[in-house]
Amino acid sequence: MKAVKIILYVIGGLVLLFVILAFIAPVNYHIERENTIEAPAEVVFEQAVHFSNFQLWSPWSDLDPDMEVKIEGTEGEIGTTYSWRGNREAGVGTQTLVAISGDTAFIDLHFKEPFESEAQSYYIIEEIDAERPITRITWGMYSTMSRPLNIMGWLMNLEKAVGEQYEDGLNRLKELVEGMDWKPEIDAEAEEPEAASNGMTEEDDG
Repeated sequence: MKAVKIILYVIGGLVLLFVILAFIAPVNYHIERENTIEAPAEVVFEQAVHFSNFQLWSPWSDLDPDMEVKIEGTEGEIGTTYSWRGNREAGVGTQTLVAISGDTAFIDLHFKEPFESEAQSYYIIEEIDAERPITRITWGMYSTMSRPLNIMGWLMNLEKAVGEQYEDGLNRLKELVEGMDWKPEIDAEAEEPEAASNGMTEEDDG
């Protein structure tokens, strides 16, 4: 009987600890990382917001080389969806482009596996130097984890874990974009009249 009481006390203590942790652990998360890329804002926007390009630099694309991806809608337009189904690490879910306001694109995330949850992510894409050019991209996410699931987020150190993934993704995006030939081609024929506009001709030169 004494042993049963000890077991009950231990179970009761664990339950109490579990409840306390559920109220101590944060429920709301705001994660944000940024990077600068030597390219125009429109080039960065296309590579970040167009889902077919996202697959090329996503920090999660390596989790499952055989991951199934389906894109529905018109790239870069409101309502376009990106659905994925992968292994246990990659999980299953959908992201939807829901709004574009100025330099910010908003995306709704719906995770289905390994557990059900929702989040809102965004990209802020600002050209901070038009001459070079240099663009700053900020990648962020707002998420709410209900109790007691918030304990798992706290134990996983969600802010640090997702933040590191965002940093990895932005570094990949930077490498991808800066390695692209995005500069417009110069039309040599279009430049010829400008050279002649100085009033110099072969006859004048003689």
